[in-house]
Amino acid sequence: MKFPHLGKYPIKHQVVLIALITTTLGLVVALMLLVYGELQTSARVMQDNANVLTRLVGVNSTAAVSFQDPEAAQEIINALGSAPDVIAATLRSPDGKVFAEYHSALPAHASVLAVVEEHHDSETHAGAPFGSPRHPIGLLLGAPFLEIANPVIVGERQVGTIEAYFDLTPLRDLVHKRILAASAVLLAASLLAWLLASRLQRLIASPIENLARQMQRVSETRDYALRVSPESRNEIGTLMDGFNTMLDQIEARDAQLRIAKEAAEQANQAKSLFLATMSHEIRTPMNGIIGMAELLAYTRLNTEQSRFVGHIRTSADSLLRVINDILDFSKLEAGRMTIEARPCDPRAIVEDITGFFLHQTIEKKLNLRCDIAPDLPARIEADPDRLRQILINLVGNAIKFTVQGEVHLRLEHQAEVLGSSPAARLHFSVQDSGIGIEPAVLPQLFTPFTQADNSHARRYGGTGLGLAISHELVQLMGGKIGAESQPGKGSTFWFSVVVPILAAEPAPQLPPVPVAASALPDKPSLAGLRVLVAEDNAINQLLATMQLEELQCVATTVDNGREVLEQLARERFDVILMDCQMPLMDGYETTRRIRASEAEGQHIPIIAVTANAMEDEREAALACGMDDFLTKPYSHAALQDALLRLARPGTLAGQVRSD
Repeated sequence: MKFPHLGKYPIKHQVVLIALITTTLGLVVALMLLVYGELQTSARVMQDNANVLTRLVGVNSTAAVSFQDPEAAQEIINALGSAPDVIAATLRSPDGKVFAEYHSALPAHASVLAVVEEHHDSETHAGAPFGSPRHPIGLLLGAPFLEIANPVIVGERQVGTIEAYFDLTPLRDLVHKRILAASAVLLAASLLAWLLASRLQRLIASPIENLARQMQRVSETRDYALRVSPESRNEIGTLMDGFNTMLDQIEARDAQLRIAKEAAEQANQAKSLFLATMSHEIRTPMNGIIGMAELLAYTRLNTEQSRFVGHIRTSADSLLRVINDILDFSKLEAGRMTIEARPCDPRAIVEDITGFFLHQTIEKKLNLRCDIAPDLPARIEADPDRLRQILINLVGNAIKFTVQGEVHLRLEHQAEVLGSSPAARLHFSVQDSGIGIEPAVLPQLFTPFTQADNSHARRYGGTGLGLAISHELVQLMGGKIGAESQPGKGSTFWFSVVVPILAAEPAPQLPPVPVAASALPDKPSLAGLRVLVAEDNAINQLLATMQLEELQCVATTVDNGREVLEQLARERFDVILMDCQMPLMDGYETTRRIRASEAEGQHIPIIAVTANAMEDEREAALACGMDDFLTKPYSHAALQDALLRLARPGTLAGQVRSD
């Protein structure tokens, strides 16, 4: 730096002036950096704290939003009142509607709150944008508040948005105070610069540079464990202490978020374990109930006894549907539900549903009418099991809430195009003459655990999951679902999906004259098939033995995996029914040992039998070497089909091996 006009002054004056000018300029720069650095730090702290606080409220609100509990949500969001800089907050549903909100009652926030409300009214919040960090200068020059928005996430699904508004007045006051303080320091330093210029540079510049370096490291590494060691107790030391305090707060917030995340993960794992355990513990005795009732129905019974057996089956099937609904809902929540598209006949699906509910409609003296479009495509590509599940929920609800009259099931279609391939929009509708639904309740029908009102829940029963599951399944298929109703006049539930149309299979060569049902060929006989049953439950052992004897199989029962290995060492079997959960040695370990000991070319079919209906159970069974999978409770026909799929040539009746 050159000072051409200083040559006319004495040297001592030049030194003083140079020192004064240099020091003053340096001090000016240092103070500007100090103020800017503190502003930047404070703004970042405020924004980080706001983001952390908003996310924490969002995490704590997930349960309230998921279960549509506005009171719990309001209680959670009211907790923001403990933060002195929170002006207002709003918790919104995915469609932008207000679920819960908070407004500060502090007089100091009144003027800023008015600006927030004006800003709030001028915007639409169908999908509020998520807040992003703003430049400190932008915070000072912009609106007197900071807006932060964060999504409320459950799993991988956004269930809402949390918006919060923070007062910037303290930040602006802090800036004003720092500017005044800097001006005072500059004036004093200018007066004493000829004495303190060199030292002031060392005392001011060095700590600021250290602070700036640490701030940069924190910004780049996101390591909030870093700290600055204050070199003095002046304003710079205070700034460093403030910086360290800010890092402490952010680190604590991060720890809280980690704890909350871990707690949520543990809760999810505990829920999955609970569902798996309850599924196993309930399905195990139900297998005995349903299986024994099925076998009892095959015996000679009088009319009253047959009716009693039918009631047992109906009650057991209802309980099983409740369990399946809970498991399906859990899968949908976890995003683990899949749609398996395969060729199927839509007409057959609808006819199966009418047959499924025939006995129930006869008992209630209802007319179940079915109309299917005559030009309906014969083969489509869809998931028939999920279509049946949706229709069972809709038709079952219609029958449950209809005292007299009829239930009308329709299947219509419209031509569509998927890519360049022909497709059809299938429109299913279920109309009843039941109690109807109030208009205010209709929008909530597809919400989990929801019924028309509490009296309906007590009178008609049900978990309130059927319609929610149907809604999610239709969404997974890319379709639409809805309902129309009038109280006292009945309801109509409908859904539509677009499915590819497949070429029709060649028509079978039918005999010229109708063949009596008794003359139709039966399934191949399983007579003589040697089956080893590994089951630790005595009732289910007896049930499996009786079912196999009905199929003319030869059954041998054991209690655990060790006995399986011992029995296989003594004799040969054609098929093993392997319970997955047994004492001493479970089905998985037993199967692994069997597969490890088998010689090349030898493979005994193993059917996994388990009361755990979770999807990972099937995957685990197949992964360890099992060939098929039966979920308890299973029917006599399901057992027969599984044995027929796995029975090797030479093991069926008429082909029994000579070894």
